Amino acid sequence: RKLDQMIADLERRVRGNSEDGEAWMMLAGARKFRGQPAEANEAFEQALRRVPPSARLLAEFAESLAITRDGRFEGRPVALLEQALRLDPDDPKAIALMGAAQFQLGNLQEARGHLRRLLESMPPDQPQREALRDVLARIDSQIDAQIDATPGRRAATPDPAAAAPATGSAIITG
Repeated sequence: RKLDQMIADLERRVRGNSEDGEAWMMLAGARKFRGQPAEANEAFEQALRRVPPSARLLAEFAESLAITRDGRFEGRPVALLEQALRLDPDDPKAIALMGAAQFQLGNLQEARGHLRRLLESMPPDQPQREALRDVLARIDSQIDAQIDATPGRRAATPDPAAAAPATGSAIITG
């Protein structure tokens, strides 16, 4: 109920002032949280036209776009994540999502690098550390399998469901 009211209030706010980038950002986040990624994407587009991009805004938009593409990050979501990491190379959500994206694209070494960085940046008591270690171990196994593949034979494309983190949200808290 409160979320519905907040969304209605934000929609009225942007109708009253379509140049209110802050309202567009909040509306995008609320719609995404509510499970309306297509509507969130529209609001993210409007926000990016009106406010300077931040790593978190770009990462949230990339995740929302991927959700509407059956979890696929290729194309614009990856470009948004690249931009996010240029703005803030230490943003945990952007790092986690880029790790997932690179895994999907079959770039296991890049995925491992991003996720290793994320693990190293986490406080020791962070509950997601163990899940992230498991993901890294599975990626390492797939890398080892590719290395062990016989010459002239292509290693199988990695199965994203086997090791990819769930668009980052299972790994990071906020």
